Amino acid sequence: MKNQDVQLFVSRVVRQFDSEYDEKLDVPRNRSLVMFLIDAKLISETQIQRYNIISSFHEELPKHDYHKSRTICILADRFEKSERQIWNIMKSDLYRNRRRDKNA
Repeated sequence: MKNQDVQLFVSRVVRQFDSEYDEKLDVPRNRSLVMFLIDAKLISETQIQRYNIISSFHEELPKHDYHKSRTICILADRFEKSERQIWNIMKSDLYRNRRRDKNA
């Protein structure tokens, strides 16, 4: 896994953690926690990459006038995956969210 992928994952998780919990915790401590989880193999490389792709999709979609295909193409280049792989990741995320909403 590329260091760039790990750093992107760490920054996104820390940002999400800070926004959801609205506590002023020490950011380096948060980064250390996330890095510990990765180093301890509690978070797999596949999970990191899926998280980065899904987050990037939601971030990039408005920048491309909500054109899903264009956004998928850009992410495929960025993450060095085929467009089909990116679509499948997004479909599985949609399915997972629908199941979660049904059970709530």
